[in-house]
Amino acid sequence: MNGRLPEGILEVVNRVAAAQGVEVYYAEWRGRTLRVEIERGSETTLDVCTAYSRALSLELDAVGAFSERYFLEVSSPGINRSLHRPDHFRKAVGSPVKVRTASETVEGIIRAADDESVTLSLESDGETVERAFAYHDIRSARLHVPTAELFAARSSARQARTEDGA
Repeated sequence: MNGRLPEGILEVVNRVAAAQGVEVYYAEWRGRTLRVEIERGSETTLDVCTAYSRALSLELDAVGAFSERYFLEVSSPGINRSLHRPDHFRKAVGSPVKVRTASETVEGIIRAADDESVTLSLESDGETVERAFAYHDIRSARLHVPTAELFAARSSARQARTEDGA
């Protein structure tokens, strides 16, 4: 969770999530916007996000969470999700990722993650090398599923439905 959330807001966000049967993946307060990313396994649909957004909005208003106008954005983390915490990196072991530090941007495969760092498998001069990045050195990290892989998966799914007569 982002430490910049106004006091007490995280408790409301999590309480509503528990009541709606979703998990809060990430929440942040930026400007006057509360952004919340939620998951419900592979069933994080627009309807799930809409129901959570309505319930959270009602609860925030009921407890008087904000003294002035605010904006609420609720979404799923998506396929190319940002990675913020060690548990996000651990769940993504084996996945392609793009990591940005102060001095470079690299793309690789997450091989391992613990509480202090993440280890990536990187291509360098035609060789594969493993390199660890301490979380405090990472400015941003995002799963990076290449567009060609997305289209190939989508095409395969469409072909399977056609063959099944759907």
